[in-house]
Amino acid sequence: MPERALMPKLSAAIAIKLALLAGLWFFFVKDYRVHIDTSGMADHLNIPVNEGTHHG
Repeated sequence: MPERALMPKLSAAIAIKLALLAGLWFFFVKDYRVHIDTSGMADHLNIPVNEGTHHG
């Protein structure tokens, strides 16, 4: 029975956290346009890169 009483509280807490994360993303992260250097990242991770598939 305690699990059933806990579910609404957990659901509300998760919903509030998701709303807060979405708000933080919307106000602080969304407008930043970050250039990603795929070849630099690939070198850092030791992954071969096909230069013809640049999506940046």
